[in-house]
This record gives sequence, C-alpha cells and structure tokens, in this order.
Amino acid sequence: MREEVLELVNHEPWIECEENRAYLKWGHYPETEGMLNPKSIRRTFVTDPDGNGEALVIGSDREAPPNGSLFLEFNTEKDVSNTIIVE
Repeated sequence: MREEVLELVNHEPWIECEENRAYLKWGHYPETEGMLNPKSIRRTFVTDPDGNGEALVIGSDREAPPNGSLFLEFNTEKDVSNTIIVE
C-alpha cells in the first residue's frame, strides 16, 4: 500500500519549453504518464517582463510528443524572459 501512495503523491505537472511552444506534461518527472484532461484547465496565459499577458492556445496534435502531453502555443519576442501560467 505504501508504494501506491508514493506513486499517487509523486504525480505532478510540469512545463517543457521550446521557442513559441511549451508542452504541459503529467507523471513522474521526467516520464509522462497519460495526458492532463484539457477540460480541467481553467485558463492559460503567458506574461512578459512588463506584466503584459496573452492567452495561450492549448491542445494536442501530432507534433506533441507521443507520450500524450498537451501543447501551449504563444507569440513572443526572442531573448525575452516570459512566465507561463496554467490554472
């Protein structure tokens, strides 16, 4: 039973970023275990260093890794540090 509790507790979401696309993953980092239900996400947005926000497109497609992660797509300038927020 203790192992089952550890497996449940250790499931967590994380984000892996590329240029204008990030991948929202779920599982035992670094291995994904299924995909988060997109309906469980209330809103997603990205903010720039000045605090300006932009909504993110969220979905799944053939470019998303085959392990079932969701993608978060956004427009941003290169070499700018942004913050991705998922609620």
